Amino acid sequence: MSIVFSATITGLFLKQQMQKKKINHYIIFIVSAFVASLCASTALIFDTTSEIALATSVLYLVPGVPLINGVIDIVEGYILTGFARLTEAALLIVSIAIGLSFTLLMVKNSLLVLGLYPIRRCGLSR
Repeated sequence: MSIVFSATITGLFLKQQMQKKKINHYIIFIVSAFVASLCASTALIFDTTSEIALATSVLYLVPGVPLINGVIDIVEGYILTGFARLTEAALLIVSIAIGLSFTLLMVKNSLLVLGLYPIRRCGLSR
């Protein structure tokens, strides 16, 4: 839990510093997701659930307000505004996925090896 906390704080601090420099929001989300998930990938060293650590380290980036406002706008009849907000939220979610993908490309072998160990522990090895 402390690994996820420190990874999230690191990503959030980086996001705030990049926002002060007025960098593109999509780049901010990609870099913040990459750094937070890369810090969370240190959970691979310990015998923990590293997949959960990677996923939860970027939850602070999820654009909940634009998603909710987009749905509310569509329900209230403001179709164009609602779809614009939903499109922006979708692009931010894609940016998060790109940042996570970069981390997974770097630590992919570690996750694959880690995933095989539980099978061997259960006596189901090949």
